[in-house]
Amino acid sequence: MDSGDAQQRVERSRAILARFPRLRVVVAGDLIADEFIYGEVERISREAPVLIVRYDSTEIVPGGAGNAASNVASLGAKVELVGVVGKDESAKRLTRALPPRTNTRGIVSAPGYVTPVKTRVLAGGVHSAKQQVVRIDRAGTAIDTRVQGAVETALVRAARGADAVILSDYGTGLITPALWQRVRAKLGARTPPIALADSRYALADFRGYWRRVLTPEFIRWMRKYNVRLLPRLHNLIWGNAQGF
Repeated sequence: MDSGDAQQRVERSRAILARFPRLRVVVAGDLIADEFIYGEVERISREAPVLIVRYDSTEIVPGGAGNAASNVASLGAKVELVGVVGKDESAKRLTRALPPRTNTRGIVSAPGYVTPVKTRVLAGGVHSAKQQVVRIDRAGTAIDTRVQGAVETALVRAARGADAVILSDYGTGLITPALWQRVRAKLGARTPPIALADSRYALADFRGYWRRVLTPEFIRWMRKYNVRLLPRLHNLIWGNAQGF
């Protein structure tokens, strides 16, 4: 690539980024609270061969669809987040951690639902980088049809006239290909022109999109659907999933 091509790419990237403040993007999917506990390693315990970590601080950041929403907001776009949380402290901490440009009216607060939390303990010495020691997952409870219906309604309302939709499916059963097909049918001509699906387990079921991009976690996707599908991956990524 010569310097002229490189400069053109830079200018095109700047032009794309300059458009983000005018865009409204809907992010729908599984909301997760990512908790980071930081500490300093003191010694090995005498009770078991494990580290004794002196607590320093705790940080909560949005995970799952919340992470996608944060990334879009950091680019300057207006973000509407759709998902489900419980009526618990984790939900409050998660929503407080969202960027100011995030509209949370599409988040359904469901009684009895437990907000998923992934807790990572990071420890190190005074003059060394902290490394992850252990991760503790507190999985959310099952999502019933009533809650999924409320999320579907919220997604239809939020997506109407939006510039783009991002679907973030972590396998809880909240965001499914069937749900998105129903949403598209209700939106009709007002379906956003761009839809991106990040699905951990059901990527191949998001079919038939034009001007839509499917972004898999490549290793998990190929393990599940067999690497022999790799020659078709180019068409899938660039949005022509017809015949897949």
